[in-house]
Amino acid sequence: MKFVVLPEAEHDIDRLYQFLLGDSPLAAQKAMLAIDEGFALLRESPQLGVEMDDRPEYRQLFVPFGKSA
Repeated sequence: MKFVVLPEAEHDIDRLYQFLLGDSPLAAQKAMLAIDEGFALLRESPQLGVEMDDRPEYRQLFVPFGKSA
């Protein structure tokens, strides 16, 4: 199975990092680690992700972080 990060997701990850970095570099680092762990989970078990409505051939994984964790 091929692992692809869509450009929209890359943009969102960068935006999240920049947002957190301004307030807390540690939180920004922890968020990126949580996302990296999510990527690792998907690589090991791709079926953990949820099928996307508009792209059924792709799956997505929501990574809990912060208050939502």
